[in-house]
Amino acid sequence: MPTTILETIARIDGALILDNDSNLLAFGAILHYPDLADLHPENIEGGRASAAISASRFGRALKISEDGLISFYQNGNPVWDM
Repeated sequence: MPTTILETIARIDGALILDNDSNLLAFGAILHYPDLADLHPENIEGGRASAAISASRFGRALKISEDGLISFYQNGNPVWDM
């Protein structure tokens, strides 16, 4: 997929879902997840972080904040921020 199209789609509010081969599966997806307060009380932030933590239980997840901070989650845990 051309990067210009991917950049445009990534600006849409909601999750961008790719498979392991980087094929686009969904964009603008609203993720429904269980309350994570019991699982990760120390990591609960906003909706994006909660969705990324929950989604990372099924695969790798990136959270991109409006302020530009990028966070990577895997197996329900934060791995790195930049």
